[in-house]
Amino acid sequence: MKASKWLVDRQFNFLIGVNILVVVIATLLSHGQFLDIDNLQSMGGRLPELGLLALGIMLSMVSGNGGIDLSGVGLANLSGMVAAMLLPHMVSADDSPALYTGVFVCIVVLMGALGGLLNGIVIAKLRLTPILCTLGT
Repeated sequence: MKASKWLVDRQFNFLIGVNILVVVIATLLSHGQFLDIDNLQSMGGRLPELGLLALGIMLSMVSGNGGIDLSGVGLANLSGMVAAMLLPHMVSADDSPALYTGVFVCIVVLMGALGGLLNGIVIAKLRLTPILCTLGT
């Protein structure tokens, strides 16, 4: 997209303006500490995870069925907890950190896929509204 097209898009300009306003207000209210290196590093460590979860929710919103998936964060938390509870009984982190990480990732992905499959079956077969189904799960 050319820069000239960005300047014409009113919604884009509004969102950029709101973001700049939020940063300026946060900086003024925190007496300059909002733009501190520690705060920026803290945000940088948390935002990629939220971005990946938002991508999953975006996929359900643009798929064409008009549904919103509210279970993304809940399933991510459940997957992490199940993996953290199961993994110490399967692999030792001290003996093989790479295997520990690989098994952890496999468990988390499997749990997320099972949760998504459950949501998909309930929505498709029982014709439950996506937002209500994923809110419940």
